[in-house]
Amino acid sequence: MIRRHSFYLQLPIALFCAGVSLLAQEQGVALSLAEAERYALSRNTALHIQENQTRIAELNRSIADAAAWPKLGAVLQYSWMQPPPGAKRELLPGVELDLTSGHEVASYGVQLRQTLYAGGRIEAAQEIARLGEELSHRLQADAAGATRLQVRTLFLQTLLLEGIESLAEQNAARAEQRRLDAEKRLAAGVIPRLELLRLSAEAADASVARNERSDRTRAARAALRLALDWPEESGPALSGDLVSYADRPADLQYLRDQSGHSERLRAAQLQVQMAEANVTATRGQMLPTISAAAGADLHRPHLGQSRYDTGYSVSMQLTMPLFEHGRIQNEISRAEVEAENARLQLQNAERELDNLRTRTVDAIASLQASLPARRQNVERAQAVRDATDVARRSGAASERDLSDAELALLATRTDQLRAISEWLIAMAQWEQLTALQSGIFESSAPPSPASAQESSQP
Repeated sequence: MIRRHSFYLQLPIALFCAGVSLLAQEQGVALSLAEAERYALSRNTALHIQENQTRIAELNRSIADAAAWPKLGAVLQYSWMQPPPGAKRELLPGVELDLTSGHEVASYGVQLRQTLYAGGRIEAAQEIARLGEELSHRLQADAAGATRLQVRTLFLQTLLLEGIESLAEQNAARAEQRRLDAEKRLAAGVIPRLELLRLSAEAADASVARNERSDRTRAARAALRLALDWPEESGPALSGDLVSYADRPADLQYLRDQSGHSERLRAAQLQVQMAEANVTATRGQMLPTISAAAGADLHRPHLGQSRYDTGYSVSMQLTMPLFEHGRIQNEISRAEVEAENARLQLQNAERELDNLRTRTVDAIASLQASLPARRQNVERAQAVRDATDVARRSGAASERDLSDAELALLATRTDQLRAISEWLIAMAQWEQLTALQSGIFESSAPPSPASAQESSQP
């Protein structure tokens, strides 16, 4: 069982996360995406709750399996009876001896009982418990996938906002430097005051934009810190470059061909099987129950005498419900309706998963196709900005021309970062939907379809 060695599996993770936290706090080491995922998986409360639910399901299966085994128990009985039990025997002709031994009857011993037939209820209960255990494992895996997706989304969004904040900071610094240069040129009589006012307004707008980006970045860091349950209020420093991910294109045909084994869909299938097994167990209540018992005890009175002596017993028992005011039939009807609902929920989950997977792959394809064009736009905007700066120095371009070129470069870089972030988040959603690995987050180069499929096997 997985849980049997859970301590030995979780101890290295706990030590790793403690080391990551201390290292990040004391030395300021940046946290990578993979480290953030492992840290979150070790500290997520909902995931720990689901682990406990899995343990409960394992215990329920053990309990259900125990119902099929013989049961050995101790029996202690005491009764007071009126009239008292006894016997009269005629040992001599015409003389009756009264062997009544009093009002008390007592016995103690052991009894072995075995249910031979229960209308399939025991087998159905064992099947339900087995399916419930597998369902808990699936839900635990789905909870881990949801936690991983949440951390990846927040991590990538924070990287995006940090990148945009850095661009806004650079733009604000350039705008402020242009304003300072304009003040000197105004003092030298090179430019009119109107030009200084215009550059001052641009610098103020750039400062406001920088502050807005900084506020959004702080909010994103706070959300990531809460998701990680990070001890430091400021949150961890992050490592990673969004632009570098653009060099790892995904195999779109592989993404379209792979349906994967969604944990959520498999959980819905198990719920259908459990509901059908519950119907079988409920119908079994209408069938007889046969059990056998064997026992040995010391009882008093014995043969009419007030003394203890040994006795043995073997018995068979058959019980069958005859009339219970429609209770069993109503329970059967309820179980059948619950099974029908489970089947409808499975069909709905299959449709939703298929549609969501298709939309996700389409979004990945659209965003991935736009990445080369966005990179070219950044390169062109950078070339235009550099050429405009040279022209300004020679007097062939104005400060307004340079400002426009820098704003265009800022816009193209922001669009590129946003597109890469959305593409990576869509890839993370695909991995969560299919429980497969795309290779985008695991290594510097995507694996082949065969290797990616092998690495996804549990």
